[in-house]
Amino acid sequence: MDQRERFEAAFREKYGEQPLYRRDMKGSTRFGEYCNHVIQSQWEIWQAAEAALLERAITAIQSDSDAADELGHERFSRYCAEVVAKLRNLAAPVERGGE
Repeated sequence: MDQRERFEAAFREKYGEQPLYRRDMKGSTRFGEYCNHVIQSQWEIWQAAEAALLERAITAIQSDSDAADELGHERFSRYCAEVVAKLRNLAAPVERGGE
């Protein structure tokens, strides 16, 4: 499930099954945005919150000295690099009109 799918699932869980129309006119500067400005604002807030949460997780992983002592610093560094790369991929913004 990608970021937009998580947002739409949470939206529908809270507000029920209602259409989440997106702009689809090619060439529009707002292509891919939700037609309803309130939903679009909620989507933008969702993206910012997810990105902030992932950055906090990345920082926590990088500063976990207990795990570094347990795994050995070199092995822990490789582990952190892999996890950070995966988290950054999750945090990558969704392109307008994508999906």
